[in-house]
Amino acid sequence: MICEKEMRLIAMLVKTNDYLTAQQLANQLDVSTRTVMRAVKKINDNSDEQQLIESEKGRGYKINYDEYLKSDGEYNKISVYSPTERRNEVLLNLLFRSPSEIPIRKLFEKFYVSETVVNSDLAVIKKQIESDNIQLVNRNRAVKVIGKEREIRQLIIGVINKLELTDYDMIRKEFPELTDYDLRFITTQIDYIEDALDSTIPSPYNINLFSHIYILMKRYRQGVTADFQLENLIGDREQDSIDKHQCLYKIADKVVRQISDYLGMNIPQIEKYYILQYLISSRLISEPGKDSVYSSDVAAVVKDLISGMATKLNAEIDDKEITTDLALHVQPMINRLVNEIEINNPLISDIESEYPQVFNATKEVVNDVIGKRYSQSVSDDEVGFITLYFAKYLEQHERQLRILIMCSSGVGTSELLKVKVKRQFPELLIDDVVSLKVYEKKLDYFENRIDLIITTIRVDDKMTKHPVLLVNAMFNHADQDRVQKTIEELNGYGR
Repeated sequence: MICEKEMRLIAMLVKTNDYLTAQQLANQLDVSTRTVMRAVKKINDNSDEQQLIESEKGRGYKINYDEYLKSDGEYNKISVYSPTERRNEVLLNLLFRSPSEIPIRKLFEKFYVSETVVNSDLAVIKKQIESDNIQLVNRNRAVKVIGKEREIRQLIIGVINKLELTDYDMIRKEFPELTDYDLRFITTQIDYIEDALDSTIPSPYNINLFSHIYILMKRYRQGVTADFQLENLIGDREQDSIDKHQCLYKIADKVVRQISDYLGMNIPQIEKYYILQYLISSRLISEPGKDSVYSSDVAAVVKDLISGMATKLNAEIDDKEITTDLALHVQPMINRLVNEIEINNPLISDIESEYPQVFNATKEVVNDVIGKRYSQSVSDDEVGFITLYFAKYLEQHERQLRILIMCSSGVGTSELLKVKVKRQFPELLIDDVVSLKVYEKKLDYFENRIDLIITTIRVDDKMTKHPVLLVNAMFNHADQDRVQKTIEELNGYGR
């Protein structure tokens, strides 16, 4: 029978997937090297065929990963988590069961980590949730988190967002306690909402709504919502939002009544308002042909965003063409900010690397505009969504750059270079092919016409305000890469 320390040893080797010395393992397990060697022998003696842990003199021990994966025993029950993933899973467990206590042993038993790691994780979690007005209480070898129900739920949504779930199947795998019955019931509610609106709720808004309904049901089943019902009565602000969105509120009312029937318990009116918040905070994709209506506040925000981006990127942006798309996104985004609803953008890393200049400009402009109007900061996830609208517009309206090609004589090599440039970059408009002497004579004329000079001879940078690229007459790959980079810079965005 494999004991806890031996399981932790296997977990460390699986996570590292490289050699660890007996001393390194001993330090992490807080045991002696002799104990490590005995544990390795015991594990290998329990292996059915090949040894589970390989050893090499001078290097230490390494997991036989193929054998580990094939194992039908208890080894393959070990889950390998990064420290962040482990802490998120522990926090979710605590939040879902708040304010109930969970024994520390039970909370961490699946991770096979040392007591030192447990204490470190709990310290990190405690500091992490303090800003959300939630307390972690650790006493008598048991832990719990306490706070207002609304803040508990918001933090659960925030942690779920970090899991980067993109569909219901991923949710099902992440939360094994979610039964097939509950999964079908919740997806049926979202189908009902989409049918009632004759609209589609795209990702990640559908994932947020699914998570909210799942959390609502789970918390009521646990019977921990009595205080929540008392502290969250419908006030003037809530009633004003209900009055403005009667159609959506009727849908939220029907959903809550269906949840109430499904759970067999009364659900208070405030839950209808919270589902309403998610509906007005979602980007609804309506059927073609429907008119798009948005408020004067949204129109002003969009106008400021377009103006700010045009200035920041030094580009002409036709506000008529991009306004509607932006407005349909900005309206629910403002609702999310006001209602403190976070969304996850699964493409954020790709957006930052693919469009760095547009992303950075968008981040600055969006935070400036929203900060002035709503005194709110905007997350990078939200900025990423806005970035895509401007990146799409810029790619569709890339201005045609005017190029001047220059060589010492203006003939021969320059004509060859012209052919090569035109073949490689057909989107460029080659204004002329000239010698340095002609360029100097007609300097003012060319300065007002061109965007870039490609030349096979040295040109004094002080002579022109435009970029000058010195290239080989054969226009090799290095030259082509430099021209491509300069084009991107001149167009005001990176790809």
